[in-house]
Amino acid sequence: MKGISYADVYGEFVRNRVFSAKLIDGALVQMAYAFGDDALVKHRLAYLASPHLVPFLEDPRGYLNDDEHAHTRSREVDPISIRFDYHGDDSRHQEVWHPKSHLTIGSYEHCRVPVSSPLSPVQFIEFVVRNFYSTATMDYASRLPRSNTSFPRSISRREEGGLHIVVPDRTPG
Repeated sequence: MKGISYADVYGEFVRNRVFSAKLIDGALVQMAYAFGDDALVKHRLAYLASPHLVPFLEDPRGYLNDDEHAHTRSREVDPISIRFDYHGDDSRHQEVWHPKSHLTIGSYEHCRVPVSSPLSPVQFIEFVVRNFYSTATMDYASRLPRSNTSFPRSISRREEGGLHIVVPDRTPG
């Protein structure tokens, strides 16, 4: 969807129901996994912040009086998307430039931060809740269920030598 504004892309995803969950603030979560021969082939995990803050528009009084959501209504907060992608196909892998597992921030075409391994659904949701919804006084992520599910490492030695994200073998307890 190159050349289309963030708000328009978000709107298309909502209209076409291209999401796994729509959060209370209007943010979208996309989670898609493909398996073959009892192994993960690829995944796409995305978080798209709402460009409209739907709950605020529908009920501004309740939202303005709720200190837990103060960070989401700040004029200084720009909506952003993040995406964790994994593709195990060696022919698609370009060491450093297109890691098998990587994080894309926003819609920057060449932004691919290497990630040590694919993420489980629990790891992804914990990442979203901890980084976009929890605060110093309210740690919603600590209330999430824990899982020992993890995937094998997919990062190359060269990618590991640079700045990268490490996925723990299991979610923190």
